[in-house]
Formats: sequence, C-alpha cells, structure tokens
Amino acid sequence: MKTKESLVNEVYEVIKEIHSYNVPEFAVFLLTSPSKDYLDWIDKETK
Repeated sequence: MKTKESLVNEVYEVIKEIHSYNVPEFAVFLLTSPSKDYLDWIDKETK
C-alpha cells in the first residue's frame, strides 16, 4: 500500500479496525529519493 506521510495514522487506524489479526503488521518505509513524477502520482491518488 502506498500513501502520503500525512495519511499514515489514518491508514493505520483503518487497518486495525478491519484486519482479522489482533496485531497486524504495519511497517512504514520512507522514500529517500523518489522522483517528482512518482510523488505527483501519489499526491493525485490520495486526494
């Protein structure tokens, strides 16, 4: 799953609500050198 950093907490709360595991794995990987095109795509997809 991909999202913006500003939406991480919201995504985490939704996953906790709907996931069948008591403790689902939730890992965040920060991008260190994304292209502008990629960041623009994420921004468009998460509006």
